[in-house]
Amino acid sequence: MKRNDIIIEVDELKGKLNDPNIRIFDAQINFFPKEGEPTAHEAYQNKHIPGAVFLNHDRVSVKDAKYMFTVLPEAELAKAIGDMGISNDNEVIVYSSGMLATATRAFWALRYAGHNNVRILNGGLTAWEAANGDVESGDNTYEPTTFTLQLRQDMFVGLDDVQMAQDDETVNTSYALPLGAMYDDKMIPNSVCIPAT
Repeated sequence: MKRNDIIIEVDELKGKLNDPNIRIFDAQINFFPKEGEPTAHEAYQNKHIPGAVFLNHDRVSVKDAKYMFTVLPEAELAKAIGDMGISNDNEVIVYSSGMLATATRAFWALRYAGHNNVRILNGGLTAWEAANGDVESGDNTYEPTTFTLQLRQDMFVGLDDVQMAQDDETVNTSYALPLGAMYDDKMIPNSVCIPAT
């Protein structure tokens, strides 16, 4: 994939806001909320890119799964994506107002499901506002539609694959959490941290 297949710049998105085929999602997650902080949805409601819809990651994740944000089984994933208003033909833009990893998680889930036209806003809401992009408050939704899965199974690896890769110098295993996160002492042996912030 080329950079422009993954990233969209603020100026390009500004020119697409009125395109009826575009779907823009605020994909923020508040992983470690402090007392009194707004939830991710409340932060979205306070301020977001015009027309953007809040992407609730729980909608594409297994409820009460052992591991946080485990992706849904195939049939449920297709319905969840369609219910968010995303068809195979829509252009999808995801962004975060905080940690970039939340936007990349949304990008990854849609790519895994087989969507071919999804990109991440470079710099997220911070870059948008720095470029004098308009913001709005409240909630938006898209009309539900149909999404047809074309799973990219090679985007997943299993435990056996990761264990075999630990001693393979040709494989780079990395994790993308903020430095100083609660998982610092629990990383996979020989993995490299690429900080999410």
